[in-house]
Amino acid sequence: MIRIVKHGLDEEGNVEVVFRLTSFDDVYKLPAHKVVPHIREALDSKLGDLISGTEVCNKANFPNEYTFVFAKFVRKVQKKVDTASKGVKVRRSRKTEVNGG
Repeated sequence: MIRIVKHGLDEEGNVEVVFRLTSFDDVYKLPAHKVVPHIREALDSKLGDLISGTEVCNKANFPNEYTFVFAKFVRKVQKKVDTASKGVKVRRSRKTEVNGG
């Protein structure tokens, strides 16, 4: 469906992907979010969220190459909180227990 022409980082550190459409048998028009899985499959790399991109179409009056910009993939790191060093406070009540009536 698509062929990657070039990809790399731009000035801001975002991933810029330039691609062309390969199949011209059927006429189709796809929004940007439908094309993103095909780009990720073709690159075999981790990409972040889509920053910019337009709808893709293989009609004659649309461009031959499309440029999509993705955010750089950032792995989320979970912070470990060390609770063992903090002392446990025991709170006692001076209230007496009353059972029944």
